[in-house]
Amino acid sequence: MPRAAEVMVVEDSLDDFQALARAISRTGVEGVELRHFSSAQEALDHLTGLADTTRLPHFMIIDLNMPGMDGKHLLRCIRADPQISHVPIIAMTNSSHAADLHECYAQGVNAYIRKPIGFKDMVDAMDATIRFWLGTVDLPRADNLPR
Repeated sequence: MPRAAEVMVVEDSLDDFQALARAISRTGVEGVELRHFSSAQEALDHLTGLADTTRLPHFMIIDLNMPGMDGKHLLRCIRADPQISHVPIIAMTNSSHAADLHECYAQGVNAYIRKPIGFKDMVDAMDATIRFWLGTVDLPRADNLPR
């Protein structure tokens, strides 16, 4: 069973964040703490301001289309900072543009998910995502990185 974990969600739409949170709660996976940031800049400031890098999230879910700094810019900033570059990032977006998909993978995104339309599909997508990232893979953490 997946271990307790913090998932950072960067989503400007409160409605979309709340739907995501409800979907995750319906998966039955316990111990998942969501930390919501409504802007990419706010999320980046939080990540780069952490004095204790063992407090980094287990992974992030980011929206691509946000006002101000968008999700692709956030992705580039995170990947350019060696203190936080190891945090897995999942892009979750309404975009169906192949260029967005390819650009995100070229910039180092770990997964790209199109936002499901129906709630059941959202629950299924979040169940698979949470179980994969927290139960199947070994994640890099600040306390297990090579020195």
